[in-house]
Amino acid sequence: MSDSTKTPYKGLTKPIPGVSEDTWGTYINSSIDLIDAALGGTLSLVLSNTSTTLTTTQVKNTGYHFTGTLSAVSNIFFPASFRGLAIISNATTQLLSCGLSTGNRVNVPTTQTVSMWSDGINFLALASGGTATIADAPSDNNTYGRKNFTWVPVLPTTGGTLTGALSITSTGNNLTANTLATGTTTARSLQDRAADRLNVKDFGAKLDGVASDAAGMNAVLNTLGANAVDAVVYVPHGATNYTWGSLTNPGPTNPVHWIHDGVLGGTAPIVQVGRQNKGDLVENYHLGTKYFCQESARLDSQGVVRIDYGLDQPGGTPSAVCTPLRINCDDNAGAITSMWGAHVQMHSYANVNAAGNWPQNVGVSSSVLRYGKSWIAGMHITMADMSNQTSSTGAGLLGMEIGHHANGPDDGGVAGAAGLRYGIHLSQSAQIAGSASGLVPAEFAMGYQHDGGGGEAVTKSCFGVTGSQTYQVFDARTGTAPPGYTDPVAALRMDPNQIVDFNGASTNLKSSGWKGVAGNYLQYTTTGGNRLRYMIGKTERFNIPDTKPAVTGSRAANAALASLLTTLATLGLIVNSSTA
Repeated sequence: MSDSTKTPYKGLTKPIPGVSEDTWGTYINSSIDLIDAALGGTLSLVLSNTSTTLTTTQVKNTGYHFTGTLSAVSNIFFPASFRGLAIISNATTQLLSCGLSTGNRVNVPTTQTVSMWSDGINFLALASGGTATIADAPSDNNTYGRKNFTWVPVLPTTGGTLTGALSITSTGNNLTANTLATGTTTARSLQDRAADRLNVKDFGAKLDGVASDAAGMNAVLNTLGANAVDAVVYVPHGATNYTWGSLTNPGPTNPVHWIHDGVLGGTAPIVQVGRQNKGDLVENYHLGTKYFCQESARLDSQGVVRIDYGLDQPGGTPSAVCTPLRINCDDNAGAITSMWGAHVQMHSYANVNAAGNWPQNVGVSSSVLRYGKSWIAGMHITMADMSNQTSSTGAGLLGMEIGHHANGPDDGGVAGAAGLRYGIHLSQSAQIAGSASGLVPAEFAMGYQHDGGGGEAVTKSCFGVTGSQTYQVFDARTGTAPPGYTDPVAALRMDPNQIVDFNGASTNLKSSGWKGVAGNYLQYTTTGGNRLRYMIGKTERFNIPDTKPAVTGSRAANAALASLLTTLATLGLIVNSSTA
């Protein structure tokens, strides 16, 4: 059985009354030594390290005198059981930071003495009169604040420099400070600014091409809801990994604008998201190309890109041209890659419905309405050869090239005006019904070249005018020969055995009779002798051969015959070798 106990703070021995009375003197003397050290003892210690841990024996003193040449701030650690008063005299060359291993510490500047008190948790500095003071913050050019009796680095309210990574931990919607964007007048919260455009990464999408992004896509569609209008979803740079079948939330019934920042699906840029029949607009950018795709467009939807331009003021420069949409292209003299300023590639699979309505699919459409007195053109094409080369070495120069291919047989069927097969179809009528005053004669030039391949459909007409009011179908009066060209200008050039038909086949190219037999026609034929002949049906009414026939024999004093032969010879139709 023990004959003594210890005090909780300084470990003084307390003999138990009535037990081993012969040891009381030893215990009392030991305790008196401890009291003496606590009241007047001083520990003198030379420091050589930046950190010193004191022992339980060393901290029995109240006074502490530290000396030594140090290169940095030195930490003095007291045992965890230490409680009470400590007076620290700093005779070293650096600041001393005193305290337990945890909790608040007290700094003692060099050449100064500071009294401090430990409650077993924190060290507190004591001022004269027993008033507690806050220890100085570390002098390392950082800004510090107090947290749980400890100096911690904080950001200054103005000025200062933040170095290292900034970590903000938030378990709720607690970042509510409003800020002003540069040049604006209304402060907004960070949450409000982040909600301006939904980001799929904020909903869990990884966009690393490996992890499934289906949950994130579902979450953003769920946030939009079914009634969202003109919603915008941002997809940052990366690679998506999902299939539309894995997306269980249909999202808005209205189109969504998806803005992709160089997002790939596999190795190809994303141009579709997969929401069927919603008319979503998918925008992407990859390797220098900007992509716009309105996938699975809704019925009767508007175009993907629309440009509205209004010139609402008078005046201007006569030579200036206002161009709402302009494409400038330049290649290099050594380039061999073709360059097309604009290209329309359209695939149509639509068919006529039961009511006989034909869809009209047009690659390029121009509609120009004139209400003033300006010069207008539905389409204007300027081609200029600036190479100063001959046509044989400078390649082709075409104002317009039309590749017109019909793979099915031409049976002459009608099926409405859409059944016509024209390389170019010029439709012209008066603006006011029944009036010809709005008609302008068509000035039209076209070259038609057959590819020569097999199986192509029969061409009804390279140039045809059917059912139209016109003053003249073809006018070549202003055509003149180029310099150095001595032959007459050919207003019409034909091959032998072709005809000029006056009353053959059907006059309606929409009918099956367009390919009927010839009627009355002129023909230059090489069959049975070269001659120009006039045919009535299949009967040759007269002809003019290349070789003029010679008329011989006697006229027998017939004055009328003589006059006729002279006239025919004058017209160049015969050689008059007759005699009187």
